Amino acid sequence: MLLLENRKPSTQSCATEPCVTVMPQTDIGTLAKAQSELRRSSYRELGGLQCELCEGTLILRGSVPRFFLKQMAQVLVGRLPDVLNVDNQIHVAAPR
Repeated sequence: MLLLENRKPSTQSCATEPCVTVMPQTDIGTLAKAQSELRRSSYRELGGLQCELCEGTLILRGSVPRFFLKQMAQVLVGRLPDVLNVDNQIHVAAPR
């Protein structure tokens, strides 16, 4: 198991237990793949979203200017093999 150095402990809960920063190597790889998919997307707004993985559920957080982008983020990470569910907590906010 590895500790993710750049992550803060989560105060949000996943199912009934809070997520912790100690994750199995496969979870770290899945999380890195999800973040990479968002950053490599042709939709630049997706690159600033945050991901967290808890018991096979990928949690998406952040803000985008259109509902379409919220959906695209979910599609991009939802097709990864180790992601069982996506909890899309992305907020759609009007562009500034």
